[in-house]
Amino acid sequence: MFYGPFDSITRSAKIAIVGVTPGFQQMEIAIRVVRQALHQGAHCEEACVLAKQAASFAGGMRRNLIAMLDGIGISEGLGIYGCTELFEDSYHLTHTASAIRYPIFVGGENYTGHVPSMLDHPLLRSYVFDVLAPELSQVSEALIVPLGKAVDEVIASLISAKRLNRERCLVGFPHPSPGNGHRKRLFEQNRESMAARVSQWFSGGVRATVVHSRRQSDLWTLNAPIVRPTTTEEIRAKRTASSGKETNMVDERELLKVFDQSGFANTKNINKTAEFRSRSNERYLYLNKVRLLNNCLSIYIEDTLPESRVPGTREVGVRFSSNLTQFPTKMHTGKTPCHYGRVVEADNLVALSDFLRWFSGLS
Repeated sequence: MFYGPFDSITRSAKIAIVGVTPGFQQMEIAIRVVRQALHQGAHCEEACVLAKQAASFAGGMRRNLIAMLDGIGISEGLGIYGCTELFEDSYHLTHTASAIRYPIFVGGENYTGHVPSMLDHPLLRSYVFDVLAPELSQVSEALIVPLGKAVDEVIASLISAKRLNRERCLVGFPHPSPGNGHRKRLFEQNRESMAARVSQWFSGGVRATVVHSRRQSDLWTLNAPIVRPTTTEEIRAKRTASSGKETNMVDERELLKVFDQSGFANTKNINKTAEFRSRSNERYLYLNKVRLLNNCLSIYIEDTLPESRVPGTREVGVRFSSNLTQFPTKMHTGKTPCHYGRVVEADNLVALSDFLRWFSGLS
């Protein structure tokens, strides 16, 4: 067993994906990213978050995992474009974990979870019950997706020991490793039942947190809370105007009016972001236009700014993007520095307006 920086916990997560243990590729990426982040001046906690985001299920495994999660309706349930976002803009919705948190190698090869058994080996069993179980209890609103038979058995053991609620667990999800020759067959075999389980969880059959009854015209009044679409049909209907083209669910004129009345000029628009400059302090921020399609107000601000305490807003992580051209750069997962900023979400337009006025008052 080797140490890797996989300790961060995303308490805001709505989905928790549990693998066996980080492999060599994931360990190498995580160590490299955390070293780069620390060299760039990041705090230890932030560096570990960046490392875990970059490394979790990296490679062909992540591509397969994203396709499989999309295939059972996870993106619709979360109200996001696709499950690629779970490792990018919507990382705050994701908690990635392993049955054994730190990398293990057997005979110089990645540990597969079978020999030795995670439940029979004393050290490995202690990681399951003393590390994984408390970790999953800290992401109490997340649907748990165990990857593969070995992790299914671990989750079943925690359920039997009353350390985990069965209703939170989506069993039968094959391991997404490209080396799993049974992956496609098992996925197709279980797809229908898993999709039904996902739909039940996010629509309120098990976890009643999504509101369905509000009319679209109510969604973006100044005091309306965020209401996320939960089915493919809802998302498509709310994205598509009578012309057949995708449109934002928010009234763009109302949104621009909020920015203008708060003292901001719209200085640039590109595919995924809109750039705004405060007229009072000349500072820049960015609006995520993609998230508007999912009825979410997501703003990027410079990392050097103080934390916002504005009611109805919350900080949900860090975003790296070449579109944030007015922001500083630092090393991320690539070979060259990338622009980055902190992500702030607002519950509604009133909260957004209050946040913009707070932002304009910064020196």
